[in-house]
Amino acid sequence: MHRSDSRALVVAMIDMARAKGLKITAESVETTEQREALESLGCDDIQGFLMSRPLPREAAIAYVFAGTSGAQMALKSTCF
Repeated sequence: MHRSDSRALVVAMIDMARAKGLKITAESVETTEQREALESLGCDDIQGFLMSRPLPREAAIAYVFAGTSGAQMALKSTCF
């Protein structure tokens, strides 16, 4: 988020989602800088090439079950 107008738009979207009581997932996160900025703004989850390239279903399941972090445990309980 290099441009201030981009950051302002992201902040506004996060604020609206929070006001509605929604959980926030940022899509298309490709860099550590983007992830850190989104986390600092209160984004709950991220997805994108930073985490993994698209995977076939079987590979995605193996990827999730290979880890033991809290986020992966939550994903296991809600998606599979």
